[in-house]
Amino acid sequence: MAGMWEFPGGKIRDGETPEDAIVREIREELGCGIRPIRSLPAHTHDYPDLTVTLMPYLCALIEGEPRALEHAQVRWAAEDELRDLEWSAADVPVLERYLAGR
Repeated sequence: MAGMWEFPGGKIRDGETPEDAIVREIREELGCGIRPIRSLPAHTHDYPDLTVTLMPYLCALIEGEPRALEHAQVRWAAEDELRDLEWSAADVPVLERYLAGR
């Protein structure tokens, strides 16, 4: 999904809860601390060569500022700008559910 926007995150390790995984992944990818507030509906997407299940969370930033440690870019965007970004196919339904629930 090079060049497309994606929500940060990654694989859940053995013995981790989804909440533990998102806290760890955000620390590794963005160098900041978060606190999960609530989960959003999971979404499974089939790409031609793999299937991914996204388990999104609304989170509060509690420490530091996000930095692009493993990505080309990090960006804060207003809600009315989010649909203008080029999202990976798996992330589009997550974005739409988020915006519908606001």
